[in-house]
Amino acid sequence: MKLTQLFPELTTADLEIGGMTMDSRRVQAGDLFFAVPGLQQDGRDYITQAVAAGAAAVAYEPAGYQLTALPVPAIAVPGLQQQLSKLAGVFYGQPSQQLSAIGVTGTNGKTSVSLMLAQALTAAQKPCGVIGTLGSGMLGQLTEHGMTTPDPLLVQAQLARLHAQGASHVAMEVSSHALDQGRVEGVSYAVAIFTNLSRDHLDYHGDMSAYGAAKALLFKRPLLAAVINIDDEFGRQLAAESVAPVISYSLEDARASLYCSDTAYDSKGVRSTLHGQGETFQLRSALLGSFNLSNLLAVIASLSALKVPLSQAVELAAELQPPAGRMQRLGGGAAPLVVIDYAHTPDALDKALAALHEHASGRVVCVFGCGGDRDKGKRALMAQVAEQCADAIVVTSDNPRSEPPQQIIEQICQGMERSGLATVIPNRAAAIAETISAAGVGDVILLAGKGHETYQEIEGVRHPFSDIEHARQALLQWEATHA
Repeated sequence: MKLTQLFPELTTADLEIGGMTMDSRRVQAGDLFFAVPGLQQDGRDYITQAVAAGAAAVAYEPAGYQLTALPVPAIAVPGLQQQLSKLAGVFYGQPSQQLSAIGVTGTNGKTSVSLMLAQALTAAQKPCGVIGTLGSGMLGQLTEHGMTTPDPLLVQAQLARLHAQGASHVAMEVSSHALDQGRVEGVSYAVAIFTNLSRDHLDYHGDMSAYGAAKALLFKRPLLAAVINIDDEFGRQLAAESVAPVISYSLEDARASLYCSDTAYDSKGVRSTLHGQGETFQLRSALLGSFNLSNLLAVIASLSALKVPLSQAVELAAELQPPAGRMQRLGGGAAPLVVIDYAHTPDALDKALAALHEHASGRVVCVFGCGGDRDKGKRALMAQVAEQCADAIVVTSDNPRSEPPQQIIEQICQGMERSGLATVIPNRAAAIAETISAAGVGDVILLAGKGHETYQEIEGVRHPFSDIEHARQALLQWEATHA
């Protein structure tokens, strides 16, 4: 692509741009290097390295910066961070306009909703890719990228790749960080989904008002439909203010476009009567918990917005499976039931534990910790939820990152009125093994916080670690002991 196609105002000799990147370490000959100030590092400090690596041109944020002479064209772009997504969209041929993109935002449920929506659309002969926490790609072929919503250049590149692979739709997790930083500014969405809003990321946003305002940005765009959970207070506000047609959903509010009644939970899952479009349908699912029923409604509502008949959407929903590490079941029957879930906020932990009580016949045991270098205010809140909702608690390490694990554990325990209720086992592998070893038939153990993750981050190093694999090994040991 010619550089003037990205920057028509240029008067210098036109150049052919072969690629674009924000990372000076990934520059290839002929690339356009974007020098953007970030939260931790300033990309403008790496302009010299990028040019030395072969960058054909540099676009940079001019605010507070004095550029020295360069041997390649340098373009000053005020507000560059917010322009990156649109520039990348032009470079990659506006891929989101060739796809039906569905953006999913909310504190909890983004991964489950996006993965299940992709399953359903693909089953409905509408090939659907995914961009989110578990990676990007077509179903069963996800490539990890380490973020809920990747950087704006990678988002557009992945959209183009999905289109080239034959996707007609893409289900995309959209984080509050991504919305605030303009990472999806150049993405056209057909449908936006709001799942819920509860405390998280206040280390970044500062307060709930700013956090909610970031989420709301997704719904200020031209959309075919806004799919909104009106069981959530902020969701009701979004629905009232939406300029797009709203398809609301609720677990019990008959004013919603889709709502449930006569809901029952058992060891096999959930069954409910779904009301919508003047009809009723019997909905059955093997998923655990009322919050997963809410996630299913989000999927069904989105399918309806994308012109899938409601009767077919209900049939598709009955076959959906949760993503790895999202209320994932191991054991059960003649052994303790172990459930692995990514719940790492007070609200998510509350919902996960409530769900297990809906399905359990024995004790509900909660094994959890809190991540280091993140919102410290939620540690006591997580402790309070565990104390109120679990029959027994084991406090352990999550991803302590740069913080001392014992310090995090102490802050968690300080949030409990009865600190003696909790058993403290700092080593997460030992916590999982000992908790499962001590469990009985009918007990349900929730391993909360890490879900699908295959590492534990300690002092900046990611060590191989999987709750799922440790739970499997512990269950095998339990079965051998009780044979």
